[in-house]
Amino acid sequence: MAVNLYKGAGDYETAMTMLRQSIRLAVAQGVFAPNKIDGRQSAEQLEGMAQLASGLQQGLNHPEDALLLHLLSHRGEPRNNFYIRKIAELHGDMNGGQYTEAWKDVADPTRTLLNKKAPDFTVHTPDGQPLTLKDARAGHKALLLNFFFYGCGACRQESPHLTAFYNELKDKGLGALAVDNGDTAERVNEFVDKFNLHVPVAIAKNADDHSDIFSKYGVEAYPTTYLIDANGKVVWRAVGFDDQNLPALRKVLATLGIQ
Repeated sequence: MAVNLYKGAGDYETAMTMLRQSIRLAVAQGVFAPNKIDGRQSAEQLEGMAQLASGLQQGLNHPEDALLLHLLSHRGEPRNNFYIRKIAELHGDMNGGQYTEAWKDVADPTRTLLNKKAPDFTVHTPDGQPLTLKDARAGHKALLLNFFFYGCGACRQESPHLTAFYNELKDKGLGALAVDNGDTAERVNEFVDKFNLHVPVAIAKNADDHSDIFSKYGVEAYPTTYLIDANGKVVWRAVGFDDQNLPALRKVLATLGIQ
């Protein structure tokens, strides 16, 4: 495609203009949507266009050029969230509409659960007892569901804040469950004591078939936290630790009668 554009235009600048117009049209039509760029043919097409765009005397000032290069980078490192976020941002710059939102969902899978029923799960307490979502929600107006693991520095920072928040509101209807990813029971108990995580905890592991709780809740960064209301619906979520999230969380809890 790139070669044909160049030959038909006759000069580089005209070819680049035609290419950028084609890219904008492709964005609007969803050609670069997340489910459309996985095949070999798409990779070859992207590489051909990127070779033409790689002249880039103007640098990455054109979103069309930047999009091609970030799409190629994404193919090489599909789990690198930086490229995914940039692709979403560039779709937005070119009025990508629903495809912008689709890329945002890929960048942050937790978005897709908001205002939807929380997925069921079964995890185990450190002493080996099974615990379901229904068990964790029982008797509470809302459940704060948190994901962590021992080696997570941000989780260690968050722990005392999560404990204090839970202690403040547990008698007013707030439940909590912190689910560890893959550590031993001994390691989890050590985390609880060492980093002041005094809320109910459980342990789970990733599964090859993606049936595990982390896949169901789109957890790719830690800590990740959800708020589930009395009807079992996800009404708030946060990725990473930021104590500035607490005011927003308090507002949502107030609407649920917890304050």
